[in-house]
Amino acid sequence: MPQKPLVRNKRKTRKKHPKKIRKIAQRSPKKIITSAAIPKVTFFSEKRTPLFQSSQSSLHSLAERVTLPQGYDDHKIVLQVRDPWMLHAYWELSAEMIQRKEGQLKNKGLAVGKWIIRVYEEPPASGRVREDIELNQVTDNWYFKVEHDHTYYVDIGIVASDGSFHSLARSKKVRTPRFGMSSVIDEQWKCLGEEYWELFALSGGFGIGGSSFMETRENFLQRVVG
Repeated sequence: MPQKPLVRNKRKTRKKHPKKIRKIAQRSPKKIITSAAIPKVTFFSEKRTPLFQSSQSSLHSLAERVTLPQGYDDHKIVLQVRDPWMLHAYWELSAEMIQRKEGQLKNKGLAVGKWIIRVYEEPPASGRVREDIELNQVTDNWYFKVEHDHTYYVDIGIVASDGSFHSLARSKKVRTPRFGMSSVIDEQWKCLGEEYWELFALSGGFGIGGSSFMETRENFLQRVVG
């Protein structure tokens, strides 16, 4: 018998009915994305107002509304240390106390001469007057040049027409710090020979800095001996 020729099987494709296609299209309509639906993204390249500008403007507006008082109804003078060679004093004096003191002077037949700050120093003697500084009544603070490792306190008051001083307020005592290495050597902190000079060099004694501790030692001895 004659053989039949081989024929490849063709896939049978279903033809969708046009009515079904319409129903599917109605069931899932395509979403149309508009520009209004896309969120706006801000990039760092865009110019923005710095945050500190808003805080500064709020501070300025607050400063315009709030004014600080000229005083706090106090009567005192405060002395404080700035560094080994400088002190700072600030004060506030009660108008009532000033009027009372001026009235006492008038009752004694004395007139108000000038306002001063009297600076006291210790040592060498307790309560030694270091200097008098004349003031005007507008000033409310002052800086003083002093010595290191000393104790100081100040008075603010009036010098009467006869030269006598009448204090209105006195500060507490303050002590300026020592400049240099401590002279106190006890058993707890004692170190020997080269260790002492090495530590001294590492601390940058006398500003020599980069030199070796042996050079530092020689320079120090030359300063001490003369």
